[in-house]
Amino acid sequence: MNVENQLKTPLTQIRNLVKHVNKRNFNESSEQIKQFIQDYGLEADRSCLRYLFTVLNLNDPAPNVTAQLQAKLLGAHLQRQLQCSSFVTNICLAFDQHFAKHKSLKPLALADLVGQVAKLNWH
Repeated sequence: MNVENQLKTPLTQIRNLVKHVNKRNFNESSEQIKQFIQDYGLEADRSCLRYLFTVLNLNDPAPNVTAQLQAKLLGAHLQRQLQCSSFVTNICLAFDQHFAKHKSLKPLALADLVGQVAKLNWH
């Protein structure tokens, strides 16, 4: 059995936790995501980060509650990334995925995107 097949179920569960996060389940979802990452390692970590970047519209001036909570999950995940030896690679892969999804994003918007992501850790 290859790694992709072994990770399919946990990655789907991580995505469902992110997709269905709300005020009532935020803490539990955050802990479950951390546990999945701890249990399944680097690929689960990268997949979670990529998904958080692709699910969020960081240019939305008035995000709904779910988007705000997803942004909070991303901010917490980025904080944890600072403790990983592979954080640069993980963040580069996540940005690459974000740009692939948002092809209309201009290169000049990269500084704005980085600024918006940096603000996630302050909210």
